[in-house]
Amino acid sequence: MVKRKRTGARRAAHKGLRRTLLSRFFARLLFGANTLLAFALALLLLGMVNYVANQQFRRFDLSATRFFSLSDKTLQLLNGVTNRLDVYVLLPSDHTLYDDVTTLLREYRYACPPLVVETVDPNRDLARAELIAREVEGARPAVVVFSYEGRSEIVDARNLVESELDPDGVGMRRVSFRGEVEFSSAIRRVIAETRPTVYMLRGHGERDINNFDPARGYSQIARALRRDHINIQPFLLGEQLGLPDDCDLLIIAGPTRRFAQPELDIIRTYLERSGRLLVLLDALHQVGIETVLEDWGIRLPNEIVVDSQHTLTGRELIAQDYGPHPITRRLQNVITLFHLPRPVDPAVEPALPGVPPTDGTRVIPLVFSSELSWAESDPTQTPFRFDPGVDRPGPIPIAVTVERGVAAELAAEISPTRIVVFGDSDFASNGALTGGNTDLFLSAVNWLLEREEMMGIDAKTYQEYRLLMSRDQLKYLFWAVVVALPAGVSVIGILVGIRRRK
Repeated sequence: MVKRKRTGARRAAHKGLRRTLLSRFFARLLFGANTLLAFALALLLLGMVNYVANQQFRRFDLSATRFFSLSDKTLQLLNGVTNRLDVYVLLPSDHTLYDDVTTLLREYRYACPPLVVETVDPNRDLARAELIAREVEGARPAVVVFSYEGRSEIVDARNLVESELDPDGVGMRRVSFRGEVEFSSAIRRVIAETRPTVYMLRGHGERDINNFDPARGYSQIARALRRDHINIQPFLLGEQLGLPDDCDLLIIAGPTRRFAQPELDIIRTYLERSGRLLVLLDALHQVGIETVLEDWGIRLPNEIVVDSQHTLTGRELIAQDYGPHPITRRLQNVITLFHLPRPVDPAVEPALPGVPPTDGTRVIPLVFSSELSWAESDPTQTPFRFDPGVDRPGPIPIAVTVERGVAAELAAEISPTRIVVFGDSDFASNGALTGGNTDLFLSAVNWLLEREEMMGIDAKTYQEYRLLMSRDQLKYLFWAVVVALPAGVSVIGILVGIRRRK
């Protein structure tokens, strides 16, 4: 009897054990299925998020300086690229600008799908570099090539960075990165089907674009204009009855002989037909063009602007005060150097920023001399000195812009007449292109040609972060990082081990 009871108890125990094992099995199976379902749902959710992100792609620049973010002008320019635009980066992987260039071009590629970037290391893939050099004349190591519909533009890596002497006096340090400035300008040039034509007037002792003399020649500025995708050529008024129809800009630089009245009439007619004029007039030369400019609100007194403080040898004038204008927007912290300039005075009240002119004429001074300067009324005086009541005290304007015909009801139909006048022609000569002189001249040309997108992009400044610590602070940092921190981690590990043993 006892034996039967024990057998029955054992059977009941086995039966209960089987039920327990079976329930645990089903519980584990259910848990596994639940885990598998959760994993599948997570994958599905991840796929949905990835699909939505792919369809609604957005990029955000969370950096403090937005170093690689593209400007609105560049994005507007890239919207005009419809066909394939090839970009060849011929930089060695160990080049100092390699990372900056490739990162910036990645932003260009994201903003412009037709843009295709190919990076070629000339040191490792010589065959591909030589093939690109055969296709594009001038393609060599350390350049970035932009190719579009058979046209090409080359950006030298040396033009991508601005450097200055290190404050410590040891070597040079990088100040700003001009990648977006150079790349957008190259894209603007390469996608343009036609180039603007600029005529350089001659026949009155003007500067010559084929003259390589440092003091008188303009060959360097002509080369800069051609590099900026502009056709420039000399022109003699007597060769034709008027200016050519393809004249987008007329430059009169440093004339020393008087204009004939028929020549002045041709220039007047050209300006009345929405012409564009850049004039550079030196002191002590009255050539007749002054009467034309006075009709457009500009007076050129026969004086010399002198500054005894902001000068190097007494014969030049250092200017660093600029008026509010797109031409000078990038020159606010840059000096320009003029050589005994003449005053360029607005004959009407200068226009205020944001205030529309009443008669459609807007006159804005561009460059000023300092408050310590004056307009010398006696150019023969040696040495120059300020005579109260006779000479005009500074600041004196030495460059002015004029724009007429920009009324709102006419803006869509008629292009405005634009004029820029400088009181000096030496500042753009071959030997004087220092400081901001080149930028000032090219910015004036681009504004006259209505190519504001070429000058509205700023270089990105390199940010330097230096940790300055005293000797005692360095000693405290050593004990905290090298001794205290590892010792604290070791003590915590020992305490955890002791507790686990208990």
